[in-house]
Amino acid sequence: MNKNIKRRFARRLSCSKTFTPKFLNNEKVNIFLDEYEAMRLCDYEEFSQIDASTKMNVSRATIQRLLINARSKFIDATLNDKQIIIDNNIENINIKGEHNMDMHLKKELLVAIPTNNKQVVSNNFGGAEYVALYNLKNNNIAFVNFLNMPQHLIGSHPKFLKDNNVDLVLTNSMGRQAINLLKDYNIDVVLGASGVFEDAIREYLEGTVDFESQFAKYSRNKTEDLGRIRGQGCKRGFGFGYNQGLGLGRNKKA
Repeated sequence: MNKNIKRRFARRLSCSKTFTPKFLNNEKVNIFLDEYEAMRLCDYEEFSQIDASTKMNVSRATIQRLLINARSKFIDATLNDKQIIIDNNIENINIKGEHNMDMHLKKELLVAIPTNNKQVVSNNFGGAEYVALYNLKNNNIAFVNFLNMPQHLIGSHPKFLKDNNVDLVLTNSMGRQAINLLKDYNIDVVLGASGVFEDAIREYLEGTVDFESQFAKYSRNKTEDLGRIRGQGCKRGFGFGYNQGLGLGRNKKA
């Protein structure tokens, strides 16, 4: 992608996705993340082009161009048996949370970061012993305190964060069920965080959280291995969500 283009907001995928037709002609099309986001907002979420342009921080003309490109590529691939690759490259992208809640517009946020040693971001949300709370106001970072996480039961962690008025969870990885429960409490989630707390927060503020952390790579590979067995996952088949898919790709079970 052109490094001079304006950065736009988009929701990152769990991983790059490849959809392969049963009869492949060895050609492929690449759909970029901003093209996919425009199509997701307008065709799936049913936002108007004006609303989509606001959410992505681009002009309506740019939204129209992204839609034309994405739809044209998709039709070309399906008509001509080409492989579809949805590129998860976040170059020129400002990451939004999993729920697209426009958190970047809020003047003040209470951010929760799971941790086991009170120094760096935990590899897994559900297994964390503590949560570090930070207050963000006008992009100023202020540590609040540490809280002990409750016993890990279904729904316990999201409710605990809601009871403590958390706006945003910044973590390395999280299961889809927990993400959906947090959505019910109007708490957004940004995945891919790693390292020292304040460095992770600065990356979030800059929209450059790196999903290619070592643990994210490990989790992604494990998901792909599972997909090869069950007809699910990110490499092949129409995989919706993090760990499941319809398995309509080559060598996949329906």
